[in-house]
Amino acid sequence: MKKHKFFSSSLISFSLLALWIPTMALGLTAGNTSPKKGAGGAGDKPFEVIRALGISWSYNWWVSPEFFDDGYEYVPMVHKGMDLSRVQNVARNYPGRYWLVFNEPDYYYSDNISPTDGAIFYKELRERIKQADPTAKLIVGGVFYEDLGWLTQFRNEYRRLYGVFPSVEGWHAHLYVGTQNYNKETWRQKITNWKTWMMNNGGLTEFWLTEFGCLQSDAVSLQIMRDQIPWLETEASWISRYAWYAVWVPLENNPYCNQCRTSLTHADDSLTPLGQLFSTFGDPPTPLTYTIRATAGSGGTITPSGVIYVPEGGSQTFTMTPNPGFQIADVMVDGVSKGPISTKTFSHVTSNRTISATFSPLTYSLTITPNGPGAGSVTSSPEGTSFLPGTVVTLTATVDSGSTFGGWSGDCTGTNPTCTLTMNGNKAVTATFLAPAGSQYTLTLNQTGTGTGVVTPNPAGSSFSAGTVVTLTATASAGSTFAGWAEACSGISPTCQVTMNGNLSVTATFVSTVPRRQVVFAVNCGGGGYTDPSGIVYQADRNYSGGSTYQTTRRIKDAPDALVYQSERFGNFSYNIPLPNGTYQLTLKFAEIYSGIYSVGQRVFTVKIEGKEVLSNFDIFRRVRRNRALDQTFPVTVTDGNLHIEFISIANNAKVNAILVTAPAR
Repeated sequence: MKKHKFFSSSLISFSLLALWIPTMALGLTAGNTSPKKGAGGAGDKPFEVIRALGISWSYNWWVSPEFFDDGYEYVPMVHKGMDLSRVQNVARNYPGRYWLVFNEPDYYYSDNISPTDGAIFYKELRERIKQADPTAKLIVGGVFYEDLGWLTQFRNEYRRLYGVFPSVEGWHAHLYVGTQNYNKETWRQKITNWKTWMMNNGGLTEFWLTEFGCLQSDAVSLQIMRDQIPWLETEASWISRYAWYAVWVPLENNPYCNQCRTSLTHADDSLTPLGQLFSTFGDPPTPLTYTIRATAGSGGTITPSGVIYVPEGGSQTFTMTPNPGFQIADVMVDGVSKGPISTKTFSHVTSNRTISATFSPLTYSLTITPNGPGAGSVTSSPEGTSFLPGTVVTLTATVDSGSTFGGWSGDCTGTNPTCTLTMNGNKAVTATFLAPAGSQYTLTLNQTGTGTGVVTPNPAGSSFSAGTVVTLTATASAGSTFAGWAEACSGISPTCQVTMNGNLSVTATFVSTVPRRQVVFAVNCGGGGYTDPSGIVYQADRNYSGGSTYQTTRRIKDAPDALVYQSERFGNFSYNIPLPNGTYQLTLKFAEIYSGIYSVGQRVFTVKIEGKEVLSNFDIFRRVRRNRALDQTFPVTVTDGNLHIEFISIANNAKVNAILVTAPAR
């Protein structure tokens, strides 16, 4: 039924479903499956839930191409009024797909269009899609009333307008029953009548049952499943596919009752009794095995090697071993460099992977560092900074005019300007050059941070003779604290000593201790309690009047506190927040998380604060598109002990993801 304003979906193809294994992160068991078996509105349910139900296909009442690459068979649906240029682009970019056309065109609560309008729209739609993708297959109808009268009129109107009956690859329809009128044989006869209708209207082709169940009673729905799904699987051969309504149905979206649901899952992703029964239909899943292809270049080995088979969810460890005289140069995992690692473990394997190791002749590095207030250079023979094991390297220190050689430290010692090393490991050498007597050096003092303070040198000044020891003292101003040194000084002690053996620079960091603003109210609209990375505690949704809730698990861009953007309250609603009279800063947090909003103008609304309109014709999608954070901040003054925020729909539903109120720190 017309739940298309609440769902997004992406479902895996049967070729993958047939390879599931019964172990999952959510503790669910992989359900039985078949190529016919589907359900509408999978939305953002985790992949484990879809596998647990045994679904091989689904749709969400929209085109939603963002779900095409999620590894599932996702069937887009088109309605009159959609942007056909966009639909055509999707067909061109994603060829070979089924397309569902119309959703209950004969029912006032859904598409509600005349057969004549349907014929006119379908002609242009088919021409657009087939021009972009000749292999596309259009399944037409989605009618609510089981006599298929609308489809008959649709075909006749099409012929009246264009002289021929419409070309289709198949038809689809819905079949719902009430609590008092379900009968096993009558239900089957209605499905059988569809076969007769096809034979009388162009011949047998694909026919999909895209929605069925009993909206008023879970008990009747359970009986329908027991009676009819085995029959649909085995005897109703003219039914190409069937889809239960639905994977998840919010209570507030059921127009027929507020107690029963036809959902296969709960909001926490566990299976309802309907979902548990649904998961038993079809064939048992076959365990899936993935491959890890392991290769190694010359100079070493990888163990194990070759093509390694790993069950889904399993783990496999590989060890890289260089031959004598070689070292690991790099390890590539799925084409990405991981550096010279010696082991790699693939955990919870859910796709085919690759690992390759390369090796290079073993070398040792030689690091030479000049030091001291003087000037000079060091040469090596043979030249270079990387040498094979056993190489004998001679270092020679040469001083510049006016300087003297002070000696070696590290892997060379003494004051002889020549040193000989045998490269049996990585080596590091420091050569110290002394400056002429009377040389002067500059000490530069810098400050950074949010606070203030002063740095005092002792002895005072900024230019010092070579070898002078200078003591620096950092003193923070009121409202600040000293946080530490950088450059020639380090640590957090407020005093530091430097020896002037060259020009030096020191930076002191001071941090403000004055709080900026105090959080007085924070709420995660439509969601539970949450503490963001900065420590702000958002309460579970409260202080609202009206509206409904929606949540997603999709990643939110530009949001370190992404969780507060993954739930929302929508509709016409308000928040009343008790606050002491005073001046505050109000931040409204928004993100367009609903997949049904895919163009400018689809969701437009107004926001009032204390009766004053602060956002007019506000369109999140126009500002930042979908799944990206957008904050709006306003100064507010409370005079009656209550902050009133009102959200008013213009197009579709008004919404908000989170509310934050702060006050100046005391």
